[in-house]
Amino acid sequence: MRPFLLLALAAAAFASPASAQFGFALRASTLGIGGDVSYPVSPKFNVRLGGSYIGYSQSKVIDQDDISVQYNADGHAASGQLMADFFPMGNMLRLTGGLVLNLTEANAKVFSVKPYTINAGQPDEKTFSAERMGTLSAKVGYKNPVAPYLGFGFGNPTRGGFGFELEVGAMYAGQPKIEMSGTGLIGPTAAQAPELEKGLESFRIYPMLSLGLSFGNHK
Repeated sequence: MRPFLLLALAAAAFASPASAQFGFALRASTLGIGGDVSYPVSPKFNVRLGGSYIGYSQSKVIDQDDISVQYNADGHAASGQLMADFFPMGNMLRLTGGLVLNLTEANAKVFSVKPYTINAGQPDEKTFSAERMGTLSAKVGYKNPVAPYLGFGFGNPTRGGFGFELEVGAMYAGQPKIEMSGTGLIGPTAAQAPELEKGLESFRIYPMLSLGLSFGNHK
């Protein structure tokens, strides 16, 4: 989704007096850091194109009893947005609807970092190497990347000058999907992916909160 963000930022950076009716905004939201470009179709109606991105990663070793495992996780929240802003009272208050290209995704890998022993000290004691224990990998995303969005907020960058942007809303992201694979003794755990998907049904609705700074100029 970086191309969407670059599109918005490049348009702002290279705006000329001939395109001064456009408005530009830089935003921090629950979908990441990004920006957008607005164009006034009428005094009460703008169209807006933008994008956002944020990435993260984490690695940690968990020790519990005789088990020691490491998990590595990384992912990103990435989106492109095509929105329509309606200003019913002709001021800065707006109602917003549109579509979000939701490419949010997370990946995780879990594996043992030391041998695991069962029945320690007993005649039937058995030790499994870390390699024999195997690995478990998971990928989490959404089945449908296009999500409808509704929200409301404050701010109209096409009115000119610098301004503050606030927006609250939600997108219907749809059913999350989990893809899992495994090796070794923990490999069969991957078969639980359908059950884990059911546990993520509450994430069908993705809340949106956006704060930003905008700039617009009139011809």
